[in-house]
Amino acid sequence: MPGLQNAELVRERRLEEADLANIAAELELVAGSERRELYGRLDVLILHLLKYQLRPELTNRSWWLTIREQRRPVAKVLRASPSLQRLLAEAVAASYQDPNRRPAKPSASPASRPTARNESAPARHDTGPNLPRRTST
Repeated sequence: MPGLQNAELVRERRLEEADLANIAAELELVAGSERRELYGRLDVLILHLLKYQLRPELTNRSWWLTIREQRRPVAKVLRASPSLQRLLAEAVAASYQDPNRRPAKPSASPASRPTARNESAPARHDTGPNLPRRTST
């Protein structure tokens, strides 16, 4: 268990005995994993927020629940790794601008979908905590 041994050596401030190259590699792996999780969750969240805001007739309760559920892990990742805060604007921009992350065109008109919007989606005025309010056009 070299990783655990290294952790113990660092805690004891015995850095001359620790494998610093291995520690650096492990830190890079963890940071990369957290960054990928943040980017992936933001991709899903932004896609759903945009569709919820711009095409409400194509959304349903499941869509709204995904928005709500993706916000928690994003906040959790940012709390666990405060250094990722500096990447937040970059991650949001990447999620918003990448054409491969945009939703496919719906295959059926909203009227022909199996579930009616009013059965499963929150009321227009109920956007949940801190979700953007839709504006009527």
